[in-house]
Amino acid sequence: MGGIIAHSTQSFGYHPQRQCAPLLRTISTRSDHLAAAWRGSRIRSRFPQPHHRPMTTPEHTLVGVHLALALGWQRSIGWPAVALAGVASNVPDWDGLPMLVDMQAFEAGHRVWGHNLLAIAIASGFLAWSQVRWRWCDRIAAQVWRMVDRTAVPGSQGPTGKLSGACALGIAAAAQLVHLPCDLVVSGGHGLSDWPIRPLWPFSEVAFVFPLIPWGDVGPTVILMAGAIWAAKHPAQVTAVSAVTLAFLGVYLVARGWARGMLPI
Repeated sequence: MGGIIAHSTQSFGYHPQRQCAPLLRTISTRSDHLAAAWRGSRIRSRFPQPHHRPMTTPEHTLVGVHLALALGWQRSIGWPAVALAGVASNVPDWDGLPMLVDMQAFEAGHRVWGHNLLAIAIASGFLAWSQVRWRWCDRIAAQVWRMVDRTAVPGSQGPTGKLSGACALGIAAAAQLVHLPCDLVVSGGHGLSDWPIRPLWPFSEVAFVFPLIPWGDVGPTVILMAGAIWAAKHPAQVTAVSAVTLAFLGVYLVARGWARGMLPI
């Protein structure tokens, strides 16, 4: 068979290096052109660069989840409460969606339209209504429940629990309210100006910012992820683990704020 293959390639003039080289050069050239176009494109400029990123979805989600676990909602209410807290903790950032179509609208509306008490109240009502109507938190909790050792989580209400409409309303509001101080203390740095929040908008334009750490600080990400891994390895102590994680996060914020001269300690 080896002789037949060799003969066939020779008879048809098939030389892999000669045939592929022009194609590879073309692909390389086109790739360089695309990369250059991307580097100078308006689309790319709409997205924060990695070292300039603010507190993002994973961090907000983990704050909401750790808060729910630290308060023991997985025992008193059920895992749907944890799922709702994780989702709701990101909802105020809906005002960042204009970034996809209009950067001016994004700059005007982010940390304003969704980061205020009125928007939080409306969003909380919608989340609670949708949970009562479709029980989507129960489905998320059921998916997570399949991946955990049920015997290692004593006292848990399981994937269904008893998440009523009023309870869902309170959890959604609490998780969103926690979002505001998170954004309050993460701002500026790397030559960027601080980006305040307006919690009383549209009734007042008063703005607040207290930048303890700059955008791009990996400390909160590391702490929250380490806490999640620790909780996964020790599910029986998940409440204590999440409480310690949030406490350590608070200590880190204070220490970094003091180092930046933001706290007169």
